[in-house]
Amino acid sequence: MKKSNLNAWVLALLSLWLLAACSGKKNTPSHVSYLPADADFAVAIDVRRLISKSLQPDEFFSEKNLKEMGASEEEAKETSQKFERILNSGIDYANTFYVFGKKENDFVGIVVPLDDAGKWNKSMEDPEFWKEVFEEEQPIPIRTKDDVKFFEKKGYTTVVAAWNDDVLLVGLMEKGYYEKEDEKSAALVEKVLELLKLPKEKQLIEQEKSFKEALADAEDLTVWVNLNATSGLDAVDEMEEEAKQYLKDAFFSMQIAFEDGLIRSDAAFIPSEKTREEMQLYYNVHINKAVSKIPYKKPLALLSFAISEAAINKIKEKQLLTEANRDFDRQLGVSADEFMSMWDGQFCMALNSLGAAGIPEMAISMGIRDEKLYQKMVDYMLSKGMLVKKNNAEGDVYLIAGGMAHLYKDENYLRLAMGASETIWEAAAIPEEWGDQMKKASSFVGIRADLLTQLAQLPWFKGMNATEAVQLINELVIWSPGYDDGKIKGQVLLSFREEDKNALLILIDAIKAEAKKKENRYKEEPMASDKRLPMELEEVDEEDMEEVPVF
Repeated sequence: MKKSNLNAWVLALLSLWLLAACSGKKNTPSHVSYLPADADFAVAIDVRRLISKSLQPDEFFSEKNLKEMGASEEEAKETSQKFERILNSGIDYANTFYVFGKKENDFVGIVVPLDDAGKWNKSMEDPEFWKEVFEEEQPIPIRTKDDVKFFEKKGYTTVVAAWNDDVLLVGLMEKGYYEKEDEKSAALVEKVLELLKLPKEKQLIEQEKSFKEALADAEDLTVWVNLNATSGLDAVDEMEEEAKQYLKDAFFSMQIAFEDGLIRSDAAFIPSEKTREEMQLYYNVHINKAVSKIPYKKPLALLSFAISEAAINKIKEKQLLTEANRDFDRQLGVSADEFMSMWDGQFCMALNSLGAAGIPEMAISMGIRDEKLYQKMVDYMLSKGMLVKKNNAEGDVYLIAGGMAHLYKDENYLRLAMGASETIWEAAAIPEEWGDQMKKASSFVGIRADLLTQLAQLPWFKGMNATEAVQLINELVIWSPGYDDGKIKGQVLLSFREEDKNALLILIDAIKAEAKKKENRYKEEPMASDKRLPMELEEVDEEDMEEVPVF
């Protein structure tokens, strides 16, 4: 059965940006000038660097490798043949490719540099190229306007490809239900041709500082988003109006690098001028060393963060916790506003074990700035029987649920942990493997892969196979140093157990291993039809059958 034309286009474009490092040329992405200033998002793909860290193009697209990654023999052969054609088509593989888009009309553009326009023109005239790469029986007619050549392919998703001597620009746009195909196609042709002649005042790189800064720190993949474009999304529409204002006129950028044993992502949220001062207020303090000391040497997971006391006061001024006041007062004896006044903004929670009985072994510590409010809370919980004072303890130690957990205040910190003994805090320390990030973090999340193993043992996750993930992944760390130079910065670190192998190769090997596993399972398990036993039909004597009248 013939595959859809869109799939052929997607496969061809995917092949283009995966084929890199063939010539070893210096990366000179001057073609970034074709990205329009009104783009809602842009992605820069440094193809040369990606392939230099994994497999060479001919190796990656070999039939052998594709079959090992799960492709059928026919799919592997077809894809490998496509690659051979594309490799010699005039594309500049040792360069950066750009993908950008506009939410309006679901427009997506792809900018691909050319190093030999003559070769590309010959490819466009070759029927075999169209047949093997795009699965078109005949070349689509090519038109020319000024020094630009282009063709259009109409359909539910209209495709227009245009090129000059330097670059190939592909535009894709979906047709609305009531829109006419010819009108949609004509509009897309006009848009793509305009992009190839963009003046500086309409170029994204010239008009948007946050995009320019994102490219200055570019890695293997660089993503930039204008957050105004998120309006209309379901997740955003459900947000409170107070939260939506922080997305207005704000931007987001992220650089992703594949390193040995690690995927590293550096992100930045660039607030609008209107909310910048408030963002700086919320994210201008680091986690205190004392609050981040926990009684476990190697916890499964840890969450810690800090906000300034000025930010806490701002939250109270805005009356953001009004609805929670009654619940807090009933359960803790202090209102939500009073609880915030008691807290100094420092918090840490660590999970050491999920527990054999499903009761997690965990510890919490948080800073206290108002002793009177803390005592008010404790007195209320004592009066309600939620706390019982522990006898013969040093200081005021309180037991929760008959000794299942304890609570006490150590200097200016509330400490709460599972178990009746507060002495576990005597050896409390910052976890070694996470100490470097925590010392300079405003917020921190650390998760070890061993958590998956324990989750798999719980009734709710019965049947979960965590073996492969645990063998592959070491840990996930997400942390932020807070506000700096007009941005709220953050970093995501996904580390693997194989420290000496590039993360791309680790992922490729994982895909191959999963494909091999499925192949073996398919060979070992009989077809469903083979499992069914033939049904034995009872013989019936026609003379014994009672005739039923038909009305």
